[in-house]
Amino acid sequence: MSILEIGVQFGGSQQILKKYFDETASIYGIDIDERCRQVETGTQIFIGDATKIEFIEKISRNIGQLDIIIDDGSHKSIDQKKTFELLYPKLSEGGVYIVEDLEHSYFWKSGSFPFLTNTFWNYSKRTSELLNSSFRRYKKRGVLNVDPKTLFSIHFFPQIIAFHKLARKPVQICRTGKDYE
Repeated sequence: MSILEIGVQFGGSQQILKKYFDETASIYGIDIDERCRQVETGTQIFIGDATKIEFIEKISRNIGQLDIIIDDGSHKSIDQKKTFELLYPKLSEGGVYIVEDLEHSYFWKSGSFPFLTNTFWNYSKRTSELLNSSFRRYKKRGVLNVDPKTLFSIHFFPQIIAFHKLARKPVQICRTGKDYE
């Protein structure tokens, strides 16, 4: 089991993850604040910006594929979108990507509001249309950059969205009845 948390801050959730998962779990964290190294006990914390491709590629060489990714970083929609698009491909088959504290999409000060199209919540809602995109031509406007063949499900909870990565078999429409013989 390999787990990455974006946004370590005081290390409380790192401690919970370490306690919840067995000793074989590899737990990593990303934060922009150098002081987060002080909470590195049995986990590995990388200092850098999770929205930067160079940084993500560098740490990916060290940690490989991930089973769980938790975004508890800046809570800004633009950062959540960038981070998702960089890290979702690093998620293993059957893995889960969780974005939390999405109530910030409803705060004016965060630069997004639910009626604006650029909230992570709204990107995710429109991305859910990709789950059925094989039935019709679907113009991918305002969706997250994700291969729909790898997106098995999206779960919406209060303040949280979870993406389940699992290859889907192509949908075949089977028509039966007198008119289709």
